Amino acid sequence: MRRSSSIFLGLISLALLALASLVVFMPKADGFTVLNTFLLKVPIAVWKVFTHGGDGLMVWCVAIALWIARRRPEALFLIFGWAISGALVQLFKNLVFADALRPVAWFELQQISLSIPDGWTPHRNFSFPSGHTATALVLGFTLSKSGNHVSWAFAAALLTLSLGLSRIALFQHFPEDVLAGAVLGLVSLWPAALLLRPLLRKWPHLQTSSTN
Repeated sequence: MRRSSSIFLGLISLALLALASLVVFMPKADGFTVLNTFLLKVPIAVWKVFTHGGDGLMVWCVAIALWIARRRPEALFLIFGWAISGALVQLFKNLVFADALRPVAWFELQQISLSIPDGWTPHRNFSFPSGHTATALVLGFTLSKSGNHVSWAFAAALLTLSLGLSRIALFQHFPEDVLAGAVLGLVSLWPAALLLRPLLRKWPHLQTSSTN
């Protein structure tokens, strides 16, 4: 594993530990409200931009860019990781936690009002886990693999964390949803690497480009 990837995972692990502490030690409503209020010190328009990093379109754009840049192993790894994490997220969303409400619907049920900015309408259902965060984790790790500098790892980690936190800032997910999405993204990295390995053995010319 490249040094930058190791640093990326270390930074993400520390952030997830902090988020897990908030989830464990604070009530659900308080944890969301405190973090959401803090994050909205940044304009919501900024969070709307960050959150698009978890879209499937962004994954394909980055994968194509990596392929053109002759980073083909990383491009394939990104697609595999995204597909695996997406499958896991949909499995949990639709079969295990299909009744999980998003913050706006959950707070309504508790008869607690939220101050949602005008012009923004959050989703109401299928809250757990956060698919955007799972995608962000895979995307960030892939980008960290594409360079071998400390600054590259910090940039990838910052991008990943910003995207995950955007889901809380935009009233789309609770902290535990984001935490679970990140964990599923991490879990997806290993099978993605396993899928990639036989392809590189079969077509070795793919991996020679990654050192250019």
